Amino acid sequence: METLTYFYKDGSEVKENDIVFYSEDSGDHDFHYADSIGIIVKRGDDLKMKAYVITMTDAESFEDYEEPEHSMVSLKYGCENDHSFSTHKPNTLRHFTKIGEYPKDEHMLTAEYATSSYSRKA
Repeated sequence: METLTYFYKDGSEVKENDIVFYSEDSGDHDFHYADSIGIIVKRGDDLKMKAYVITMTDAESFEDYEEPEHSMVSLKYGCENDHSFSTHKPNTLRHFTKIGEYPKDEHMLTAEYATSSYSRKA
């Protein structure tokens, strides 16, 4: 089975080892409860995000975390292919933003980096 191709909002292709910032906030600062930073990993024929930094405080601060393998989900669940309001091409990850590449930008996978770059208090 072939791995699905996914895209970021800017139309660029999602690749294994991309470091991504995930947030459901649309700019009005109402939905920061799930903000996280992780790496795109390939498991079998599927791409998933493995979180390394999460917020438990609505993005006021972040903490280091290594998501267990059994908790990771397919990127297909981050697509909004079935929503009539979607203006993006199929398999677009609306809530994911590529911020770096592993291992070159490994420093981005820390609570210190997330807090200084994405905290609502910063």
